[in-house]
Amino acid sequence: MVKKQDKTSKNKPERDVKGRLLPGYTANPYGRKKETKEEKKIKKATKELIEDYKKKLAEALPKISPVLIAKAIAGNIEAIKEINNRVMGKPPQDFTISGEIEETHNIFILPPKENENPTNKARR
Repeated sequence: MVKKQDKTSKNKPERDVKGRLLPGYTANPYGRKKETKEEKKIKKATKELIEDYKKKLAEALPKISPVLIAKAIAGNIEAIKEINNRVMGKPPQDFTISGEIEETHNIFILPPKENENPTNKARR
């Protein structure tokens, strides 16, 4: 039988040998804190600002694209990189992290998918 978790800050939830939480235990007993009115306003204003930016960019893109393409054809490396990154996607960045731990890990940071909501990037 699993005992109930004491939810004081001094006690940590019990875990099994693999580090997983045991049934009936939580790492966040109080849940996510509620957004304040100010945080909601900031989130709404940011969303509106991004939507406005997207509309303006969509209007300007037909004018920008030919200029960027012309620069790439003329040999401008930055323009070539920009077009390649937009068409093919940025290449994954390989990081090797090492230190006092005996094992190393490779971490790949990928750009968000085209149809992905930018606020959900960390949830992949």
